[in-house]
Amino acid sequence: MPASGSRFWFWLLLAFTAVTGLWQVTQTELLPDEAYYWLYAQNLDWGYFDHPPMVALLIKLSCFLGHSEFGVRAVFLVFSLAALVLVHRVVKPKDELLFTAVFFSLPLLHLGSGFAAPDIPLVFFGAAFFAAYQRFLAKNDWASVVVLTLLTTAMLYTKYHTVLVLFFCIAANVNVLTNKKFWVAVIASTILFLPHVYWQWQHGFPSVVYHLSGRNDVPWQLWYTTNYIAGQWLVLGPFICLPVLYFAMRTKFDDKWLTAIKWNVIGFLLFFLYNSFRNTVEANWTAPILIPFAILSYTVLQHRLLLRKWVVGTAVLSFCVIFLIKAVLIMPAFDEIVTQRTELKGWKKLATAVQQVAGDKPVVFMNSYRMAATYAFYSGGLTTSVNTTAQRGNQFDYWGYGEQMAGKEVLEITNDWYYSSDPKIATPRINLSYRWAKNHKSYYRFRVKSVDNPMCLEGADSISLNILIEEKFSSKKLLYGYLQTGVPLYFQYAQPKNHRAPMYSGVTITSNTLNKVLPMKIPAPPLSGTYELYFIAGNAASELCAVSSSKIIVKNVIK
Repeated sequence: MPASGSRFWFWLLLAFTAVTGLWQVTQTELLPDEAYYWLYAQNLDWGYFDHPPMVALLIKLSCFLGHSEFGVRAVFLVFSLAALVLVHRVVKPKDELLFTAVFFSLPLLHLGSGFAAPDIPLVFFGAAFFAAYQRFLAKNDWASVVVLTLLTTAMLYTKYHTVLVLFFCIAANVNVLTNKKFWVAVIASTILFLPHVYWQWQHGFPSVVYHLSGRNDVPWQLWYTTNYIAGQWLVLGPFICLPVLYFAMRTKFDDKWLTAIKWNVIGFLLFFLYNSFRNTVEANWTAPILIPFAILSYTVLQHRLLLRKWVVGTAVLSFCVIFLIKAVLIMPAFDEIVTQRTELKGWKKLATAVQQVAGDKPVVFMNSYRMAATYAFYSGGLTTSVNTTAQRGNQFDYWGYGEQMAGKEVLEITNDWYYSSDPKIATPRINLSYRWAKNHKSYYRFRVKSVDNPMCLEGADSISLNILIEEKFSSKKLLYGYLQTGVPLYFQYAQPKNHRAPMYSGVTITSNTLNKVLPMKIPAPPLSGTYELYFIAGNAASELCAVSSSKIIVKNVIK
C-alpha cells in the first residue's frame, strides 16, 4: 500500500471524482432545476427571480458542447475537479491519505459533482476566495486585492450566500476593517455587482421579497429543524461531522486565516439553524462551507491519531456507499426505481407523452415552472408556466413566453384538485391532467396591490378594502387588448392545503380601473382562521388565471 504521504491518494480522489462524475452527468437526465437554469441561459440577463446570473452564463458557455445533458453540465464538472485541485494546493497536506479520507467522507461533494446548479461554482469560487484571502492576510499587496475583488464579485454573481462568507470573515478578524486595501476590495466588488442590483430594482426586488416574506407563509413545524440537523449531519459526513465540530469548537487558532475558516463553518451552521425555526432550509444551502469544513477537518484531525484512524477507516465505507449510490442512479436496471424516487430520470418520456398530445401547439403548465423547463429542454416546444393562487413566483413571470401564445390554442397541463375530472396523460413519473384552451390569455401580467394593512375581523360578514391594479412587465398592446372587453377579477381565500373556490369580486379590470385605487367589498371567510387573500382574472372558469398580488392577510375570529 502506498505511504500516507504519497500523492497516489490524491490522484485516486481526483480520478474517482472525474470518472464517476462523467458517468453521472452523461447517464442521468437533467434535474428540473437544471432545465430551469438552462432556460436562464437561453435568456441571458443581469439577474433572475431565484439567483444571480452566474449559473446562466456558465451553462451558456457549456452548451457550446451541444444540446445534451453533458453539454449543459460539462463546465460544472470541471469546476468540481478544479475545487479539489485548488484546495489541495492551498492546504499542501503532508498526510495525503488523511486529506483524501476527509474528502471521501463528504458525500455531497461527490453526489453533486457536475450538476448544473449554482452550488458547484460557489464551492469553487469559495475555495479560490479563501486561497486569495490567505494570501491577502500574509502579503497585504495590491495583487491580492485585485484577485480578492474578482473572486468576491464572482461569488456575489453566483449566490447571495456570499454575504455570509464576507460577514464571518470580518467577524473572525474585525481588525481587517482598519485595512484600506480591504475596503478597496469591498467597494470595488460592490460596484461590479451594481448591474445585478439595478436589475433587482427594475423588477421590484423579487429575490429579496421572496426570501424575506414569500417563504414565511406557513407556521413553523418541528420537522423543519430536525430535517435541517439531520441534513447537515449527512452533508458534512456522518462519520466525521460531530467529532470535527467538537474539536473545532475547543480549538483556538492563532492563525487568522484558520480562524476565519472556523467562523464560517460554525457561523453558517448556526445561522441556518436559526432560520430552520422560521421555515424549511435546504441541505445544500450550506454548500459554501464544504471546502472550509474539509480544511478544518484536516487541521483538527492530523494530530489526533486515534480519530485519524477512525476517519481513514470509515472513508472506505463512504467510498463504497458513494459508488453504490452512483451506480444505482446510472444503471438502466434501476431506471424504474430512480424515476419514482428521484428526479434524475423520466423527463424525456414525460416530454414525449405531452408532445404527442400537444403536437405543434404551445403547452402551458399550471403551477410547475420546473416541469415547464424540462419540457422545453427535451421537446424544444414553446411552453410557459402560469401560477394559480397558492404558488410562488418564478422567472416565467418575467419572460414573454405567455405573450407569444396569446390568442392561440394551447394545451394546459392543469393538475389541480379542481381540474380532477380532466383527461389524463400517462407518464412514468405522474399522470398529468390536461385541457385545451382555444384562446390563451396572459392575465397573470396584471398586479394587484392592497392599500390596506392585514385585517382582523370579529365575525363580520364582509370585508371592505382598497386595491390598486397595475400592469407588470408586459406588452401594453396585449394588455389593453384585453381591457377593451374587460377582465373580471375573482378572489380566493387560502390556507395551507385548504383553498376555497374562486368568487367574483365585483370588480372588472378595464382601462378605466387600471392604475387607480378601487374600493372593494367582498364576503368574509365563513370560518375562523388566518387566510391569505389571492386574486384571479378571467372571463370563464376555463380561463381563470392567477394575477400577481401583494400578500393580504385576513384573520377572522367567529365567536
